[in-house]
Amino acid sequence: MFHVADLRRLRVPSVWRWALLDAVVAVVLLVVTIEQQEAASPVWLLLPLLMAVAVAIRRWRTVTAVVLACLGAVGHHADPTAHPILLDLAVPLALYTLASAHPGGARRSSSAGCLSRPACSPRCSS
Repeated sequence: MFHVADLRRLRVPSVWRWALLDAVVAVVLLVVTIEQQEAASPVWLLLPLLMAVAVAIRRWRTVTAVVLACLGAVGHHADPTAHPILLDLAVPLALYTLASAHPGGARRSSSAGCLSRPACSPRCSS
């Protein structure tokens, strides 16, 4: 016989719901980014993959997620002909998570944002 209480045992814990949400967001951003690019070399595909992994692990490994997102973004924008991509949102997402998760994270992430701003300014204005 079926009881409503049986459904409660099948519920997914909230930790897994957040992990699933982050994974879905990472996959959607990765798919849209890959579809936007015409020619994708194997090296170029590695950089968005780093940023997608950063989005997926940002709640549990915040510092690692920031490092991966920044490596992917810097590697992508090292090409002078590179255009902004949707997966560039991995950097602010990871920085926000770092700032909200760690007591001293707000100072570190705001310092990183201030340091990265001058490097981004010439590209953003063109």
